[in-house]
Amino acid sequence: MTTTNEDNLGPDINDPFAQDYSSAAYNTFLDEADKDDRLGDQDFLITEKVVGHWDDGSPNVKLNGVLSSANNAKFNMMFSAPPAPDKLATVDSGRKRGIALSIRLLKELRDNYGVTPFSIEEGTTIRVKVDKDKVDKATGKYYLRGVSIKPKTEIGKANGAAPASNVGF
Repeated sequence: MTTTNEDNLGPDINDPFAQDYSSAAYNTFLDEADKDDRLGDQDFLITEKVVGHWDDGSPNVKLNGVLSSANNAKFNMMFSAPPAPDKLATVDSGRKRGIALSIRLLKELRDNYGVTPFSIEEGTTIRVKVDKDKVDKATGKYYLRGVSIKPKTEIGKANGAAPASNVGF
């Protein structure tokens, strides 16, 4: 049974949902809404640094904050100390890519900002390249990860949003 609150809508109201949703304005709006403005080069404002250890005792640092150039979307980066150079030959192939990314990020952080994850201060802004991580094949949803740390001179530059759909939050 359908009821109408006649005080608010009146007894003879037209259906407000009976529109042509294929107009150019709706199509443009939908195209813009499908762009994930969190992907690409972003300014990452670090609001919290959490120093910890993995179960095996190895240290880690998690940097929490927001992508100030992407509507203050929440973002974090986790850093782990890579194995010593003499242990790299024993790294199994499943961990090799993750360790390689960690080494690259640590080098970029040091070279571009003169800090380590341990020494960086809360309130610092760094420029990061954000990409998709762990795409769920069934749903297409994904999480975000930092794949590069850009030079200080890149902070504040505009970013083109990348198209995306089914973004995980």
